[in-house]
Amino acid sequence: MKLLDLPLKQIACAIPGASKVFYYYQIDLCTMGELSLSEAITANRLNNHEVIAALQKLREPSWENKNWHDAPSSELINYILDRYHLGHRQQLPELIRLAKCLEASHSSNKACPIGITQMLRNLEEDLEQHMINEELDLFPLLTAGDQTQLNSRLSALQFKHGEHDVAINKLLSLTNNLQCPEEACTNWKTLYFELYRFITELKEHIHLEDDILFGQPFKA
Repeated sequence: MKLLDLPLKQIACAIPGASKVFYYYQIDLCTMGELSLSEAITANRLNNHEVIAALQKLREPSWENKNWHDAPSSELINYILDRYHLGHRQQLPELIRLAKCLEASHSSNKACPIGITQMLRNLEEDLEQHMINEELDLFPLLTAGDQTQLNSRLSALQFKHGEHDVAINKLLSLTNNLQCPEEACTNWKTLYFELYRFITELKEHIHLEDDILFGQPFKA
C-alpha cells in the first residue's frame, strides 16, 4: 500500500519522527488520525510531494549496523554527535509537545501519566548540559590523547549515565512500560512510540560511550 493511502495514525506509529512532520504541516493527529495521508494533505491544502519527501527523509539509512569496535575513535565521535546529540535535541522538544497535549486532553483518565511533561523537561535540561560537557571537554581530551585528565572525568561521566538510567526507569514506571490503554488516542500512542525510540537510542548512546569510546584505547 502506498504511503498516501495509509492512515495518519499508522504512519505516526511506524515512522520515527513522523509526528513532528505532521505538526510542522499543521496536521492534527488528535482529530485527523483516522484519515489517510492523502485525505489529510487535501484537507490542509498541502503539496503531496513536499509532505512525502519530508516523511521519506526520515527513512534514510544510517550507520546502526557498523562494527564500532574496529572504527577510528574520531569517526565514532562524529557519529555520536550526529546520531545521538543532534537526535536527542530534535526528539525531546517533540516529546514534550506530545506529552503536554496528552496531559491537557486526558488528565481525567486514570491511565494518563500525570507529570510526564515536567519529567521530560527535566531530562532535556540535564541531558543538554551533559552533551555540552562532552562536546567541549571530554571529546577534545580524548582526541588530544590527554588520558590523565580524561580518566579523572570518567567517573562523573559514568555517574551521569547512571542518572539517565534512573530517569528512563521513572518514565517506564509512569507510563506502565509504555503500554497505552485501549481507549488511547493517536497522540497518546504516538507519544509512547516516540518515547520507545528515544529510550532505545539513549541506551545505545550510553553503550557506545561507556563500552567502546571510553572503554577501549583511542584509535586514530
